[in-house]
Amino acid sequence: MKKLLLLLLCVPIFVWGQTSGGPDYYGYTWVDSYDSIGPVYNWVDIEVPENLVSGLGDDNIIGSFPISNFSYYWYNVLSVSIGSNGYISFSNPQNIASPFPAIPTAGGANDFIAPLLSDLSFTGNNNPGKCYLDNHSPDSTIISYVDVPFWQQANPQYTGSNTFQIILCHIDSTIVFQYKSMSGITNANDITIGIESVAGSIGLEHSQNIYPPSLYSIVFTPPSLSNAAPITDVAANWNDNEENKGIFLSGQGDDYVMISNVYNVGNQNVGQFNLTSEIIPLFSTPVVSNNITINGLNANHDTTISFPFVFSPTNVNTYTFLSQHTGVTTDINPTNNIIEQEIIVLDTTQSIINLCYANNLVASTLSGINWSGGNGGIGVYFEPSFYPAKLISSNFGIDLTGSSFTAKIYDDDGPNGEAGTLIDSVFVDSLSIVSGWNNVPLNSPYIINDGGVYVLWYMDGNSISLERENISPISRQTYEVLSGYWSTYRDYQTEDFFISIDLQKIPFLEDIGVSSILNVSNGAVQIEISNYGINNVNSFNVSYSANGGNLVSENISSNLLSGNNMNYLFSTPLTSVSGQVEICSWTEYPIDMQNNNDTTCITTTILSDNIIIENKEIIKVVDILGRETKEKESELLFYIYDDGTVEKKIIIE
Repeated sequence: MKKLLLLLLCVPIFVWGQTSGGPDYYGYTWVDSYDSIGPVYNWVDIEVPENLVSGLGDDNIIGSFPISNFSYYWYNVLSVSIGSNGYISFSNPQNIASPFPAIPTAGGANDFIAPLLSDLSFTGNNNPGKCYLDNHSPDSTIISYVDVPFWQQANPQYTGSNTFQIILCHIDSTIVFQYKSMSGITNANDITIGIESVAGSIGLEHSQNIYPPSLYSIVFTPPSLSNAAPITDVAANWNDNEENKGIFLSGQGDDYVMISNVYNVGNQNVGQFNLTSEIIPLFSTPVVSNNITINGLNANHDTTISFPFVFSPTNVNTYTFLSQHTGVTTDINPTNNIIEQEIIVLDTTQSIINLCYANNLVASTLSGINWSGGNGGIGVYFEPSFYPAKLISSNFGIDLTGSSFTAKIYDDDGPNGEAGTLIDSVFVDSLSIVSGWNNVPLNSPYIINDGGVYVLWYMDGNSISLERENISPISRQTYEVLSGYWSTYRDYQTEDFFISIDLQKIPFLEDIGVSSILNVSNGAVQIEISNYGINNVNSFNVSYSANGGNLVSENISSNLLSGNNMNYLFSTPLTSVSGQVEICSWTEYPIDMQNNNDTTCITTTILSDNIIIENKEIIKVVDILGRETKEKESELLFYIYDDGTVEKKIIIE
């Protein structure tokens, strides 16, 4: 289905002046059944119930399905995914939808085989389209599209009928396209036929915008090993996760370890090269930079790197995690030398915490998105940086107003973490929709204890559109949903949508920590302990150390009520330290459910007689009511310093 509301009625185009083609850069050639040395059309019938493939709809891709012993270009493939729009894909399968790319195209989807890449559809009342997969034979894998029509906007939303198949020959690695019966027309005659490698700059196109005839076949033949081109291509493969998807971090959480993967997708071993990695705030300069040397990487191998310098997510912002390799001088494909991932740091102390991958609704320059016929939608996946999280509402940035929409929330309990159980559904009437942000409360709050949720905006008419943006970094967490079928959004690598969720942080049942070091004076160490959790606690340990040295640990057996604080003076004094000292104190409670708030540290200067010298000046001292006062023993006081910090202390002699 097209994003554009445009339907061009044309007669099918058949132009067959060429009966062979190639080679491409690697060495593949093609020849068709009209050529004197071409293949003979010979349909292979695999249309039995056990081979029937389910789940294909409109603009979606399913799988993957295992295959074995098939070499494609310079590498072996282990699985295949099937696209509703007349193609199959291997590594990192991506939904391909109109407008369809020429072959080869380095950006976007790569590593696919396209016998009829066009706007096909398996949806609509009584749609006869079916797909079959036979991967049981050791000699071949066959995928057949049977009676599959083209999509059209008018009822019954499909037209024509196309029966064609792909045969992957395991013995000689040839690829055969066979066209049994072909009829109908598609929007703008938008058709691509060909093959493209994992290095998107290498591929072989048979034709574009030309309809193949019935009883016709094409064979793509790889070069012999001696004639195959040497391919040097190293890819910055992913950051953080194998799909390079955006994540949320807590501004009050732990340091973030930067992890990147580099993959040699070529057929040549490479020697020493460099890999750099940076964390870059939006419209700013890097706050973390790493640079390492990789001694070498064999063909068709990858390596995962944990960088030495970590990212401390203390400032709320949107960040780009960028990795880039340099020094591979013969690399043929520079488009995959850099990979970017979106990281958003949240202030999780707020009463309402908003999660959104898009940055600035007001500044968006793209037109809103909608679908012909008013039966499409956009989904976004959100995974919180904390648990449990109470989901209370979703938000949608609307461009065009005039029709209603439905806001739906799905659990990620479907196959492979896909959208599964419907959690909530709210119909939003067109009369209540405004241009800009629209808040949609859930019918009842939902508690997220692990994983995340999918939020779906689904049109209920033609006259509505959802705002989007193409400002880097991009989350890659977006999906399109047509007639109930979910698939990765066709431009998921370049666009994000203005969909967000509102969360509330729920206290843990068991959660204590040292909230403050109140006083370090004359050997005494006094701390404040807070119970952040729901349950009362007793019998837990507290510890302190200076400069990571001797550990002092003591047990507290008294009861600490939920939401309350406790002041504790260690019975074991601080000894044998002087100069600038970092003193850390923490709680140890076996069933504590959150450990990133257990520890507090301060840095002070201690003279040999245990006199403390702070590296800042006191402006004034106030009591608990904010009244300025003098220092007093055994009373909680607040020390206000010239650097803007405030410290709680109790002086005990």
